[in-house]
Amino acid sequence: MKMMIYFFCILFLTAYGLSLFADYGWFFDLFSHFAIQYAIGAILLAIICFSMQEWIPAIVMIMLAILNGYEVRESYSAPWVIESPYQNIRPNLNIVHFNKLYTNNNWSAFDGWVKANYQDVDLFIIQEMTPELFDKAEELKEYFPFSYPNEKWNHFNDVMILSRTPFEASEIRGDEVDTRLSGTKIVFQSSDMKGPVHIYSIHAYVPFGARRYAARGRALSVVSDALMNDPHPHKIMTGDWNLTPYSPVFQKLLDKTGLHYNDYSIFPKVTWNSRFILPIFKIPIDHMINSSDIQQISKKVGPSLGSDHHMLVAKFYVPES
Repeated sequence: MKMMIYFFCILFLTAYGLSLFADYGWFFDLFSHFAIQYAIGAILLAIICFSMQEWIPAIVMIMLAILNGYEVRESYSAPWVIESPYQNIRPNLNIVHFNKLYTNNNWSAFDGWVKANYQDVDLFIIQEMTPELFDKAEELKEYFPFSYPNEKWNHFNDVMILSRTPFEASEIRGDEVDTRLSGTKIVFQSSDMKGPVHIYSIHAYVPFGARRYAARGRALSVVSDALMNDPHPHKIMTGDWNLTPYSPVFQKLLDKTGLHYNDYSIFPKVTWNSRFILPIFKIPIDHMINSSDIQQISKKVGPSLGSDHHMLVAKFYVPES
């Protein structure tokens, strides 16, 4: 038993140590995404070590838990605010982001959710679109009469956008290294808004391996560059970025764009993998970040509807331009 506890203590310390070198490549970056698990695991190991009177590993695990807990909180733009200061403001923009999963054909759950919730959704942004989803959008015109794209696509980063209000959408193409679709720009204005908001959606590659790690970085760079070159004051960036806020890549993105990231909760809004029942085994890789003048009223984790991702549901107030 003692040897096993020491093994897990060393394992957690090693994984955390590797995460500190996340700037140096994909392998180290992978270890940076589990700060929540390091913190919770270290707390449990500390309790066990104290019960066994193993004082040194117990103290080390407490320190590890504090370091990772602090890292989780410091990833937010308002680290120690756990309730939205804008709760009493009436939202004028409700966005749902959802990575449907290519192989997910649970249309009965999808239909049921749309019919029950469409009146509370201004924009429904669905990633991993398939031709079948395109056909399904046609069937749901009664609930969401406006949609994008207007033709069936079948390549990576396809996105389906559904709305009750007219909107404009355009592709954001990659750079000279990778000319594939990097993201989508949406110009939207609900009936309650006094001016439009510009929304940038991106589905970044899973950074497993040097090539995919570089491809994820290029896609995030292309979309964030497009956002930075957009003079419009009200902007939101959303999507499945295959990236947690504990990676230096995420924090550099916040610094570059000047956008704000907040959950306004004690525990992060974890969205993947939905197959795990307990939230402590999940990580936050789906995000919405917004310009400072947009007020984030709430952000919640929604159902998975058969996907390996949970929905991310957010309410905002967008002021007059």
